[in-house]
Amino acid sequence: MGLASFYNIELQTPRNLFLLTAQMTDYARVGQNLFWQRQGLYAAALILEAVYYSWIAALVAFAIVALTEVFDAYVFRRVLRMRKRNRAEAVFCLRLLYAGTILSSLNIAAFAITIALLQGHTTHFMPMFLLFAAAVFAAMNNHQIQSILVMRLSIYFAAFLFIPLYDIVVTGAPILSELWVQFFTSLFVMFFIADSSRVSRGLYMKTLQQMKELRAEHEKTKAAYVAKSEFLSTVSHELRTPLTCIKGSLDLIGHGAMGEVPEAMEKGVTMAQRNADRLSDLVNDLLDLQKMDAGRMEFHFDTVNVGTFLS
Repeated sequence: MGLASFYNIELQTPRNLFLLTAQMTDYARVGQNLFWQRQGLYAAALILEAVYYSWIAALVAFAIVALTEVFDAYVFRRVLRMRKRNRAEAVFCLRLLYAGTILSSLNIAAFAITIALLQGHTTHFMPMFLLFAAAVFAAMNNHQIQSILVMRLSIYFAAFLFIPLYDIVVTGAPILSELWVQFFTSLFVMFFIADSSRVSRGLYMKTLQQMKELRAEHEKTKAAYVAKSEFLSTVSHELRTPLTCIKGSLDLIGHGAMGEVPEAMEKGVTMAQRNADRLSDLVNDLLDLQKMDAGRMEFHFDTVNVGTFLS
């Protein structure tokens, strides 16, 4: 499957642009965080090749590794700086990730094949183990974007098959020879890596879906909170104006400003005043709560006598 096919699949697989950019960002962030770990693995492998096989081949491999790492570092920075809602930029960054994946995977595969060729027609523990380690590393850390994971593992699996099959074809080894055992073992290892990749990918997508659901719930909660705040603010202000008029009128009646209050009405007026005061206090409390939620509540601190305050 070509690069264009991988590209088209990746654009169709994510449900939206946000999911795609989230996957790319996670991939780039993991790649940056694992920089020194990769360098340590590369250094160990190159030293072994230089000491036991060929320092010239190790030097060439080192130069290629340096170039691919520089390119990957550029791509990771570009991905982390891209605008999340810009589809064209996301597409361009995805193509860069594909290119970096192909370059680094081919370099590792070529490195393992070179060592196998230098070893001759025998069992190849070191190159096969290097491929196994690289494939497991990819399964654990490159599962964010499915097409990139498939692309990288396909290159590693091709090298897995090439190394034993090349020896079998050249030497004409019988089916019961160690070379065939190595080939069948490679098939088993490939199945194990593919299954591990599937599990890692599934766990990552499940986590991503849970994060998406949490984000949606957060947005719903935020919208409900805003609606509640607006409702309290509206109700408080709408109640305060007529309540002020009612309370003022009751105070005037209670103080006899509008004429003497009949004795039969005094109790009712007093009760109405008391409940109007309670309702006014409630409205003021709602307004204070609104100010506190908005961060506009002003506090004035002063020293008081506790005994006097409580008495």
